[in-house]
Amino acid sequence: MDAPYCEEVILKAENNVLVISFIEKFTDDYSSNINNRLVYKINKHKKFECIKIFKNSKEISISSIWG
Repeated sequence: MDAPYCEEVILKAENNVLVISFIEKFTDDYSSNINNRLVYKINKHKKFECIKIFKNSKEISISSIWG
C-alpha cells in the first residue's frame, strides 16, 4: 500500500483569505524515511474571511485533505 506524504507546503495570505497549498505524493518505498509535513496550528495575526486549501493545485474541502 502506498503511503501519502506532502511536498511544497505553502501558506500565504491573499487579501482576507488564508491559502494553504501542497503537493500530495505517494511512495511504496519503505526503506527510507520521508518527513511528513503537517499543518496543525496556524498562529495568525489577523482574522481571515475564509481558508482555501489546494491539494495538487485543486481546491478541496478541509475534511477531504487525506480522503
